[in-house]
Amino acid sequence: MYRGALVVILLFAAGFSLVSYLYGKNDKTPEGVTKKFVRMLADGECESALEYSTGKATEMVSGSIEMGCEPYETKIIDVACTTVLDSSTCVCTENRPADNKEGFYEMKFIFDLVRVKEQWKVYYYAKDISELEKE
Repeated sequence: MYRGALVVILLFAAGFSLVSYLYGKNDKTPEGVTKKFVRMLADGECESALEYSTGKATEMVSGSIEMGCEPYETKIIDVACTTVLDSSTCVCTENRPADNKEGFYEMKFIFDLVRVKEQWKVYYYAKDISELEKE
């Protein structure tokens, strides 16, 4: 009887973890913070994004606020991070609408994060131009 209940509890915990990971609800990891930060900027919630930023990223978000912090359409395809101790570099792949409103195009952004008082924060972010240089 206890074995069955234990299996149900473990399956529930695994399912919850998977859903949290897939939808970026876990803002305790570099991947989760990056997804949340991107989503806030895309939704025009720059004031909230400030809470997940530090350093140069705080200046960049503040600049967006001064310019009106307009929402934009994007779909996060993937976030892949390389983490060493208290720093992490994440590549966020997004799909954004094409200028001609027909279809989407893929964009990549680089996010540098640092751990500040046990919380991951975005320190700097920029468009990944390495793909453009190959053309």
